[in-house]
Amino acid sequence: MATLDDIVSVDIHLNTTGVGRANFGTIMVFSRNTDYVSGKAPAPDSVTTYNRLSDTTEAIAAGTPTAKVLAAIFSQLPRPRQVKVFMAALGASDPWKAEHLAKTIQKDADWYCAVIAGESNDFMSFAKAIEGERRLFVTDQITPKAAKDQNLYRTAVIVGAEAGGVTAGAWAAKCLGYAAGSETWALKQLAGVQAASLTPQQDQEVLNNNGTVFSRMSANLNLTRGGKVAGGEWVDVIRFRDWLQDVMQTNLVATLINRPKLPYTDEGLAVIESSMIKSLEEGVKAGGVIDWRDNGEGQLVRGYTVTVPQAKDVPFNIKASRTAHVSFSAYLTGAIHAIEVTGSFTYDGAL
Repeated sequence: MATLDDIVSVDIHLNTTGVGRANFGTIMVFSRNTDYVSGKAPAPDSVTTYNRLSDTTEAIAAGTPTAKVLAAIFSQLPRPRQVKVFMAALGASDPWKAEHLAKTIQKDADWYCAVIAGESNDFMSFAKAIEGERRLFVTDQITPKAAKDQNLYRTAVIVGAEAGGVTAGAWAAKCLGYAAGSETWALKQLAGVQAASLTPQQDQEVLNNNGTVFSRMSANLNLTRGGKVAGGEWVDVIRFRDWLQDVMQTNLVATLINRPKLPYTDEGLAVIESSMIKSLEEGVKAGGVIDWRDNGEGQLVRGYTVTVPQAKDVPFNIKASRTAHVSFSAYLTGAIHAIEVTGSFTYDGAL
């Protein structure tokens, strides 16, 4: 029997393959097996995910460094929706090394910020190892000067009244509870964590060494001040850069794999340009990239530019390599951390 296919045949292909994006809001707590209830510890070098503090109490012993860090994390609002814990068989003061970071990523790579529970005789090895990753290490166990001297751009040091990862965990949780691009890591109130009482000189020394202080500002106000990584850049800028890099990468990969071929023509290059603009618009919506700005001549222009060549201007050897070279520039929204006000009083009728 004849069918409509004999007249019109319709095939619909689903070019909708998505590319998974990285996670820029989850904390990985690095924990020792000595912090667990006897017989309740998971296998060494394993990762456990917790959605609430009550989920942790059966396995993790109360009063241990890991329990204190998790309590500080889950006390914050906002905070990440889940926290992951990597458990290693380590002695009470054994150092965390690059191999532990590698094992964690091998087990579970879907996290962004490392916090170590407890003390150790060496945190710097771990800090140096994370420099090669698109991740952060937030710590209260390294002095700001020591981290600054190593020019670390993936390590943020905070000084508070509590160490062992407690203040660091609270700070990371509070800031990672906001979407990348929408937050600053300064001027944050941390719940359930004691603030430091520093002299003005001590306070300034921390800030001068690119550290962050969580200290008492008044009788009823404790705040973080600083908000930089040890290398001197703002933590929120590092995180937003990581996020935007991932967004642009995944969007461009999807652009390539959802087509039989992207031709090396002006039309093909325009598709790449559109994908990059889409990514930068996501950056605008996230609050990290300026939408419109004054170009200095009284004209409003976009806060970003995308540069894509014309196909005729691309050298033959570049075309033969099938690699397109494109670029962009964008203006960050930044953040205001302090306000200086000047004013004056006068009497009515005074000249």
